[in-house]
Amino acid sequence: MRHTKKNMHRNLLICVYGFYFVCIVCGIFLWNSYRERSFSQKEWMKSDPAKRYLYMDDFKEKYNVIGMYRSEIDDLLGSPTWTETERGTDKILSYEYRIKDTLLAGWKVYQLRVQDDIVVGAIITVEDW
Repeated sequence: MRHTKKNMHRNLLICVYGFYFVCIVCGIFLWNSYRERSFSQKEWMKSDPAKRYLYMDDFKEKYNVIGMYRSEIDDLLGSPTWTETERGTDKILSYEYRIKDTLLAGWKVYQLRVQDDIVVGAIITVEDW
């Protein structure tokens, strides 16, 4: 009987320590999955569009997109998710890159307003199409 009680306490301790260990490992994994990341073209291109918001702070610190040519933006961020053109022409008015899926509110997008192939404005907004 005494031996069984000792085994039960030992098994209980193993379960408790095992649970703490699993919680710590999961916490580290989640923290690593959602921490801000340093922007690089390679990482941006291969990342899931729903998690690209993790790169935005660093991207905005590294690049002042106002005044950049549209071709430079294409080189940095790749093809946009959506392009707005002037009605009846091929003249591009804005680019949108999906950066976060907010489920209920829709996608957050990085919108770049373009005039004569030069970026004149940049905002993060909710997709309206």
